[in-house]
Amino acid sequence: MRKNVQDIAWANKWNTDISSLDLQHKNLASTVESLKVLERVVPIPDSAYDIFLNIISDVRSHFSYEEKILLNIGYNELDHHIKVHQDILDKLIEIQETILIPKDDAAMPDAIILLEETIAGHLSGEDSKIKKYIHRVNPID
Repeated sequence: MRKNVQDIAWANKWNTDISSLDLQHKNLASTVESLKVLERVVPIPDSAYDIFLNIISDVRSHFSYEEKILLNIGYNELDHHIKVHQDILDKLIEIQETILIPKDDAAMPDAIILLEETIAGHLSGEDSKIKKYIHRVNPID
């Protein structure tokens, strides 16, 4: 039985006001929602593992892109943000090595919950600071 977890479906409160980042965030959220649907199929199809591996790759690319944007806007918490990104990637690599590569159906639901919590937590926590920074540096009259 799945635990109740924060729904990763896109929430406007996660907007950073950087359209390219927001589009990537929305795409990640949508892909995680697709993965949740496949996770309910028994046995879990191979495509669910493929999607999860693609999400890890997409997260890695997204973080690299986001860090370049934050550098370009002079984001004052960039070093901390990069560390948070690395911590998330470390978690995802551990999931990849212990659950995804051996295709552990029993552990997959918990891996998806961890993925949801990690992404939603990052969007509502660290990434929400980006919007606040932008509005502080460039206040809207």
